[in-house]
Amino acid sequence: MKKIMYVVKYMPDDYNSVGDILNCIIDLPQMGKYEQLIVQCDGHSFCKTTVETVKNHRCYTAKILSIKAVISVSDIKLPEKIKLIFNKIKLFCLQKTNKGESFLNKTNEEYLDKIIKKEQPDLIVFFVYSPEEKFVRACKSNNVDYVYMLYDTFIDRPGISREDYLKEKYVVDNSKAYFVPGFFAEKYYEHYGNKKIIQFNLPLLIDIDSVKKAYKNPTKYEFTYFGQIQNFRNGEEIKKIFKTLDKSLDIFTTQDTCTSDETFRFHSALTKDELFSVVAGSDFLVAFDNSAPYNMYLPSKAYLYVSFTKPVIVFGDNEKSAIKDFFSEYSKFYYQNINEPVDGLLEFLEKNKESCFDEGTYSEYLKYLPKNAMEIYSEKINNIIDN
Repeated sequence: MKKIMYVVKYMPDDYNSVGDILNCIIDLPQMGKYEQLIVQCDGHSFCKTTVETVKNHRCYTAKILSIKAVISVSDIKLPEKIKLIFNKIKLFCLQKTNKGESFLNKTNEEYLDKIIKKEQPDLIVFFVYSPEEKFVRACKSNNVDYVYMLYDTFIDRPGISREDYLKEKYVVDNSKAYFVPGFFAEKYYEHYGNKKIIQFNLPLLIDIDSVKKAYKNPTKYEFTYFGQIQNFRNGEEIKKIFKTLDKSLDIFTTQDTCTSDETFRFHSALTKDELFSVVAGSDFLVAFDNSAPYNMYLPSKAYLYVSFTKPVIVFGDNEKSAIKDFFSEYSKFYYQNINEPVDGLLEFLEKNKESCFDEGTYSEYLKYLPKNAMEIYSEKINNIIDN
């Protein structure tokens, strides 16, 4: 059986949108004919590498250990303990001289090289946040093909330099394919041509059976938001608007430094079934738009929201943004500019205070259903491995 090795930032049991996409990829029926294993991409020389089974897949994980933990762990032999402690001290010293990143790149490359030699995959799929030259070097030294999958843009990120651009070009040129989300593809074709760049849709539409199941057991809220409130999302301005409306927003987040009040009520992040139940039971789903220069980023919750066809309100200050473009054809959508009056928002609330699941609206987003979104990916992978 031929073998695919996925190099990832988040593992299949990490509950976030990136983990969801990874699960969609490895669970594709077309991929069942291959052995699939997963490698966490960061394997620094002060980490302990473990192999375990997660969701029926063999996974290499690199767990960062403190010096105290290294000393106390019983299954690490003394020479390895000494090496781990030495490398951790070495990194600390190198960070003082701005050479720490080079040291980490070298150890990450060695970590990946070691696993490639052991597993001998037929193809490596890099599903990570940024293109990395060190990964390409590990593939080239082992004569193994690779493809790259981005879930966000790289060339349009704030602060990207010409050196960064050349780094990505090197990764693209040496790949068998470079998959880019569709809403970023035009810029990638402009920079790199269309020989290696393949656009795809992120497979994040919730299947209709799960949606209908959640609607049968909803957890009632009026306004809900799922995610973090970073400084580029204008949280304080949005809070003022909710105070003006005399409404409360229930926020489900992984942030543990937030304090609830009458306007923003914070809750812990939810598991899958709990999340779906709350979304189905919410009167209005809220998103915070990213301010420039992050306005080209589409929050992953947009796919969750259209899956349940609920009224969606986005708060922001952008004339043009990725989330506004995504919802441009969505009938129950309102964009509230945080610098403008709320008269239009009040009309929207009154008009949409009662809503239910709409299969017609859902059908307009079927291109993001995993089996549809990943068809071009599975075809390309099959062609690369089988030929």
